[in-house]
Amino acid sequence: MNTALLILGLGGLFLIITWWAIFDIARKEFDTLVKKVLWGFLVVGVPFIGCAVYWLIGARQGRKPTASTTADP
Repeated sequence: MNTALLILGLGGLFLIITWWAIFDIARKEFDTLVKKVLWGFLVVGVPFIGCAVYWLIGARQGRKPTASTTADP
């Protein structure tokens, strides 16, 4: 029973980290749309490793939108 709870707990934690990465990719601006899509496919398509690679490398590449880029003229 304890092993099953551990597996469920780790799975839930990984699910939260994956969704967090997906939302982070969606809200950040990358150099091109292709980079944004590729990071999304990596996170979703390669479980465990995709999230780790994104948080180690990809999260630094994207920029949060600034007020000047999000404001309507």
